[in-house]
Amino acid sequence: MKKLLFAMIAASAIAGIVCYAGNPSENEGVASVSTAAQEIAEPSKEMASTSSVVIVRAGENVLHAEWENTELAREIQTHFPLTVDMIHYGGREYYGSLDWTPMYSGKGRLSFENGDITYCAKNNTLAIFYDQTDHPDLTMEVIRVGRIKAEDLVAMHRFGNREEFTFVVP
Repeated sequence: MKKLLFAMIAASAIAGIVCYAGNPSENEGVASVSTAAQEIAEPSKEMASTSSVVIVRAGENVLHAEWENTELAREIQTHFPLTVDMIHYGGREYYGSLDWTPMYSGKGRLSFENGDITYCAKNNTLAIFYDQTDHPDLTMEVIRVGRIKAEDLVAMHRFGNREEFTFVVP
């Protein structure tokens, strides 16, 4: 059964169909965060054409994200597993520099929503916004490449001033 489910997931990924994995155990390593044997939920039709599943690790914390289906997001995903040393800023976000510059970019926006994982071309950084503030307006445009699931945002309030985030495809 495991082999069959794994083969179905691999075939779906090649065909561009998205599968969502259930919650992984906190004690599992990055390589085994999600397997075909775990619960598979059916994505909504809207999400199936626009995103895929990504796991984000910060220390022992496991966050679940939906990754956009854009040129920029796909280019960043080619660097997975991607580890970014991020700094806490303003009680609302973690951000950190990439050691390479994506070829694709595009028009960004000067605001964020809780959970947004963004790329900023101006300073070549990734950011994870986890909490709206009284002033959610930004001084630099950001482009959303993914989104942390709402139920995982609470954990980010307990993170330290500097965290190493690792982005992986389950």
